[in-house]
Amino acid sequence: MRKNVFAAGILMAAAIAVAGFGGMTRGMVQASAASVSTNAVMNLINEQNTAAQKALEYVGTGYEVVSIEQMPGTAHVYKVGVAPEFVRSEVLYLCAADYYCVTLDEYNGKENNEVMQFFADKRVAEASVRSSVGKGYTVVSAESLPTNSKDNEFKIGVTKNGSSKVSYFFVGKHYCVSEDVYTAPAMNAKGSQNPIMNFIGSYSNGRGMMTVTAKGADQATIKVSWSSSAAEHSEWTMSGKVRTVGDCVIVDYNDCTKETIGYAMDGTLMKDFIEYTNGDGSLTFHYNDVIWSDYEENIADGAVFTYYNSFNN
Repeated sequence: MRKNVFAAGILMAAAIAVAGFGGMTRGMVQASAASVSTNAVMNLINEQNTAAQKALEYVGTGYEVVSIEQMPGTAHVYKVGVAPEFVRSEVLYLCAADYYCVTLDEYNGKENNEVMQFFADKRVAEASVRSSVGKGYTVVSAESLPTNSKDNEFKIGVTKNGSSKVSYFFVGKHYCVSEDVYTAPAMNAKGSQNPIMNFIGSYSNGRGMMTVTAKGADQATIKVSWSSSAAEHSEWTMSGKVRTVGDCVIVDYNDCTKETIGYAMDGTLMKDFIEYTNGDGSLTFHYNDVIWSDYEENIADGAVFTYYNSFNN
């Protein structure tokens, strides 16, 4: 059974403030509350208690916290060491704060400007799962999924009312599906055809037009024309491999070419130039909609295009 991780007191707090927790454990004896002298010390203790609790929630039952210290160069992030109860030599180090916990390898493996985005995405993923499963469920694990997309994707484990049975969900920016849906074969009525075949056609978001075609057995080509004014528009052309996640089809690309075209008042061509040729991003197809996430210039981040016409073959 889990206990309170750390007790508060001025003698302990002074040691924390100067040197960090080091090897302190959950078995600490509570010191006199009257000796606590500053709100800063209490805030520090509360932060470390919360980080330690997040670490225990991450690893699940049967573990205890054996160390905790502030991560270098951070104000509210802590390195937490956890070990199986009674096997204190097998220490797993985690990075935890008030609302997230990841392994130290995950934390150190990302650039500084990506770390907080990763944590924010993880928090949204957990919230998506809680919204899907309803009340009575607790998130007990979360791990990052390998992906060739720049969007973070996660495998989230939940239990209901303290049960030992864990249910897993797979979550990305535009999807949240249960494990059985995620791992189901990508098949349809015509067998193992290219999944994008169910989505070929034309789409619009009012200002922009998108056409989608299949390329081979597992590729897709997408073309977008988007007007910035009556006299100027841009065209994007990209292709990538198709992958199926539940009832979503996702195309990740890194070969996007953007061309900008402008006309004079009399209709003559004034400009036509290529802005770039290696833009990256992803498109998520779901029922009648396509969600376009553009990583190159964020012009279409989250823009939704709706199906309106099929190709006449």
